[in-house]
Amino acid sequence: MSEGSQIIVADDGRVALRDSLKEENIPNFEILKNRDSRIGSDEVFGDGVFDFRYGPVTSGFIESGSFHIYTYGERMLAVNIDLSTKHRGIEKSCVGLPVTDAVRKVENICGNFAFSHSVAYSRAVESALAIKPTETTKKLRVIGLELERLYNHLFVATRLAGSAAQKVLNAHLLYLFEEALRVNQLLTGSRNLKDFNSIGKAKPLSTESFGPSIESIGIARYQLSRIQERLADLYGRSLESENFMDRLHETATLNAERAVAIGVTGPSLRACGVEFDLRKSDPDYPDFKVVKMEQGDALARYEVRCLEVMESARIVGRMLDSLYKLGAANVHPVDIELEIPSSSGTSVGVCESPTGVIATYVEIKKGTIVDLYISTPSLFGFAAMREAMVGQIFTDFPFALDSFGVSFADAAR
Repeated sequence: MSEGSQIIVADDGRVALRDSLKEENIPNFEILKNRDSRIGSDEVFGDGVFDFRYGPVTSGFIESGSFHIYTYGERMLAVNIDLSTKHRGIEKSCVGLPVTDAVRKVENICGNFAFSHSVAYSRAVESALAIKPTETTKKLRVIGLELERLYNHLFVATRLAGSAAQKVLNAHLLYLFEEALRVNQLLTGSRNLKDFNSIGKAKPLSTESFGPSIESIGIARYQLSRIQERLADLYGRSLESENFMDRLHETATLNAERAVAIGVTGPSLRACGVEFDLRKSDPDYPDFKVVKMEQGDALARYEVRCLEVMESARIVGRMLDSLYKLGAANVHPVDIELEIPSSSGTSVGVCESPTGVIATYVEIKKGTIVDLYISTPSLFGFAAMREAMVGQIFTDFPFALDSFGVSFADAAR
């Protein structure tokens, strides 16, 4: 069991129900309790020390959120994070809705992790109502999850290259990022993979289409292989750049013990040498290879993400080959409308998103949501980033922020 994360996760991927989300069971319960307002309440006083408020709207930020940085102008002595400007109450807004209607709302928690959130929610509902998705749906969901991981990791890499003034590397990575979004559009009809997943099946409820066409599979397969090859070359070259390495090496370092205690999951945990990934025990991921590093710094997080992009491209390629062999009749079958049972149930669905584990708890009564609780990886990523930034110089702030791959929208919901 891994009890240092935001949920209790067994080796086979099972997750304890909401009863485990109690103060006596979770070491980092304070983070959960304060998730809608503020992470951290440290204050530092002394000659020349002041609270520098960075945000909620400023250059370098792509979404609203605030940092309170205690500094005398160079070293960051303490960091507190204000999530309140991004809180939208999405969980509460889902209560009272039919389970099918909440999928699109859950996707809007965080645009970058839209597909992961929809899959975690769908799995929770399917488990609660004893709905079994088809093998084709499972394959399409794996494809969507890995496409989401691929473009998110590329985005983080572009941010790090830009912050380090590596303009050529940044331009090349931005090109690959755009190519990844085009693959998403080709296979799912959405650059951000929205409206592709639903309860019991990977299809938009509003159309009769189901999954990618045979022609699009062939094109996407080629484009992904090109992304994989070009990133491998760029990744190797980036590690030869002394300036790039100097900016990331030993910046915002987090050790494994603290990462587990805080509840970090995803690439930030694997960059600390902890081999934890829900996909490892998922039967839909045969021969899965966990990527990890040991140093726990911004460079290690960058390396894990780059190597995971190449692994994700390999996984998607294998899944696309499998769908291609099934033929058009199976990839594009006659749509059968799924009747959602008007029964009741309670369960948890989990998903390994690009930034870590999403756990969605749902209570259903007669096909309607009566309670919804979502534990997001960015919440714990921000807590880890806050700790890792202490003692760093202010100019290292963007490397800490970008390397953790966190989102205010994901954390605040």
